[in-house]
Amino acid sequence: MKVKIKVLSYYFNMLFISLLVLLLSLVTLIKFTILNENYLIKHLEKNNYYDELFKSIKEEMSYYIIQSGLDDEVLEDIYTKEMIIEETNNLINNFYKGKELTINTKKVADNLNDNIEKYLLKNNIMVDDQSALDRFVDEMIIIYDKEIRLSKKINTIQSKFNKLDNIINTLFIILLISILVIGIISHIFYKRIIFTIPTISTSILLLLGEFLLSNRIDVKNILFWNDNVSTIIKSILFDISNYIKTESKILIIIGIITFIIEYIITNKKIITKKDTTMKNIINNKETTTPTPTNKKTSPKNKKKKKKKKDRILKINRILNLVFCFI
Repeated sequence: MKVKIKVLSYYFNMLFISLLVLLLSLVTLIKFTILNENYLIKHLEKNNYYDELFKSIKEEMSYYIIQSGLDDEVLEDIYTKEMIIEETNNLINNFYKGKELTINTKKVADNLNDNIEKYLLKNNIMVDDQSALDRFVDEMIIIYDKEIRLSKKINTIQSKFNKLDNIINTLFIILLISILVIGIISHIFYKRIIFTIPTISTSILLLLGEFLLSNRIDVKNILFWNDNVSTIIKSILFDISNYIKTESKILIIIGIITFIIEYIITNKKIITKKDTTMKNIINNKETTTPTPTNKKTSPKNKKKKKKKKDRILKINRILNLVFCFI
């Protein structure tokens, strides 16, 4: 009965550790991808997001030029690609750190006002309604801010995102410590390395999940907010898919290594035990074999017996290894 309980507890323990390893794998995936500021910036650079954002702002501003009666030249050099990169990265940094999400638009407004003033002087245009020009400048600034900020709900998203970040970081530490502690206790109790089954089973589940998601979700045709953002999301989803595959391969390698270690340790114990048993049998035979009282054993005979004993032990070891691998 005790043996059955121990066997059941062993398999329940394997199932529980497998669940912990799976959760840790998913938490690690989220922690080092979506919740990683540098990871997002890397994808922005990889997909020329800043260049596309630069063009997008200019296109949006150009729509209002016709209504204002001004020329496109008033929009020239009011912002630069370097400004776009700086403001976008600052916004991302503040988003991840839970700081206030602000965009510096003063320089853009000053440059636009200077261009408008130069344009009016160049074309000898008198302005009767200054408030109309001020509204035009405000509208351009709103476009600039909106295109970089992406959404008015970004502050709400930020608060939820920061809560998720705290939960994931806490879970990561708890799961890591739990797996190590339970693994050590299980090793002491069951006298076995217990990470082989959990790591390999987790890798299989991850690969299965990745396969199902990639076949259920049409990543290539995803459209979210706008084309620029959609491109980034597609890139991240493809990258996460590859990350899961890499994570699965690492878990399989860990599982194989722990299996080999356990295999070597177990077989070494078996061989040592059989060697001890064999030595005892040989010694018993020697002690029970009657020796003539009138004859002394010569040193040559002793050496022969010792060589014979060593030869038997070597053959026994080789046979044990052969049977183990079979």
